Parts: sequence; C-alpha cells; structure tokens
Amino acid sequence: NDTLGHAAGDHVLEQVARIMVGITRDEDIIARVGGDEFVMVFQGLCDHRRIEDLAQRLISQLELPMRWQGQECRISASAGTTMSTDYNHPDPARMLADADHALYAAKNAGRSRHQFYEPAAPKAGA
Repeated sequence: NDTLGHAAGDHVLEQVARIMVGITRDEDIIARVGGDEFVMVFQGLCDHRRIEDLAQRLISQLELPMRWQGQECRISASAGTTMSTDYNHPDPARMLADADHALYAAKNAGRSRHQFYEPAAPKAGA
C-alpha cells in the first residue's frame, strides 16, 4: 500500500487468499479479521507436526515475489497457533487471544516464523 498504492495491496491480499485456500481443505475455514490478519481454523487437525508443516509451507509460499503491473511485491508472514485440545473447555475468544499472543511471540523472534501458544508458567506461590 505505501509503495505501490492500495490497488497493489488489494492484489497482494487476493494472492494471499489464493495461497491460503490452496493449502487448506474444504472443511477448513479462512477469515480475514483485520487489514493483513487472517484466522485459519483446521477442523479436526490436532497433529502439531502437520500444523507446523502447513505453517511453514504457507510462510514460504507467501515470501515468493508477487507481480503487479510489472512490479515485484514482496511480503513476509508470521503465524501463531493455538490448539482446541489444549483447553478443558475451548472458548473461541480466548483461543483467538492466545493465538494472537503466539503470533506476537513469533514476530518478536524474527520475521517469517510460526509459534504455538505456550501458556505462561504459574508463578511460585500463586
């Protein structure tokens, strides 16, 4: 958006959506929740290794240059994941907040990373 304008940004978002649809199954859900933030829900997928593989494949594909009007657009992506199986009573709002914490942990560790949510350890005496 800043360099090539909003039309280029819209094109990049369309390509991002196409890539996400390409790595998901029909029963999965993809939702755009902010300017450049998306939520992906993988129905019945509880294998950490498979999710890590999907996240790394998504990140790698999003880093490939995208062409728009003869210009090359490059983006990076980070991802945060939480698993419904990690909760006694999964609450979508809490899971979304926890996934967001994992996302920011991934971003703080550097670009193009994926991080599973890890609850903070209880403090001694708490």
